[in-house]
Amino acid sequence: MLKLQSLPVERQRNVGRALALTLKRNRPTPLTPRTMEAGRAVAAITERLQDPPNVPAIEVDLSTDQVVTAVHRILRAWTKGLAGELVALQAPQQDALDAARFLMTRWFPYGIRFVREQMSIEWDALQPIVTSFDDPEVVAATTKLSLGSLLDHLKKHATLYGQSVGLGEGKAKEAPAQAEVQDSWQGAMTQFAITVLADYANDSATRVELLSVFEQQLAEHRAELAAARKKRKNASANT
Repeated sequence: MLKLQSLPVERQRNVGRALALTLKRNRPTPLTPRTMEAGRAVAAITERLQDPPNVPAIEVDLSTDQVVTAVHRILRAWTKGLAGELVALQAPQQDALDAARFLMTRWFPYGIRFVREQMSIEWDALQPIVTSFDDPEVVAATTKLSLGSLLDHLKKHATLYGQSVGLGEGKAKEAPAQAEVQDSWQGAMTQFAITVLADYANDSATRVELLSVFEQQLAEHRAELAAARKKRKNASANT
């Protein structure tokens, strides 16, 4: 089963609108009925997509990564700073160390390599962190370490993050159906690609004509992600 990488809403709109124009072109040999039907389905769902967030998805990704990285570094600092090998820890210090170790295990059992992944994969790792904030054990641990303000900042970033990719709890509250619309668009685009590949298996020119916009938007999206990762890496190396 073909699976296409998810695109942020602004790029979904670019693909859908370009495809609608492509389907209207006059051509010597009409497209197959089922290709036309699949393409029109994508175009129809595109019209239901809301305007993308004012902040580009790549900026949301980069900013959220910085906050997540800061939380991780703070917890590591607690665990490293409260070394008790030479000087015994007092009870409050031990409590703080236990809290930091608990949060590190709860939130980052595999580190923070996920911040370098594509946004949909990163959201899979980010969502359980954010949704744990109301857990009594997490509340107790974050209170001991006075992380309330930083976690509130992270939660707001996660909300914007979800709006950008149309996934999970972060989807825009004023339009809860938008995540479903974006999922439907992705499904329709996948079906369109499958249909084109089947109907034009021996016609590379038509395949390129019909699918190149998606491939271009995907390539640009990946390039943006790579540039953001490089920028963040360089910034970390200089701090």
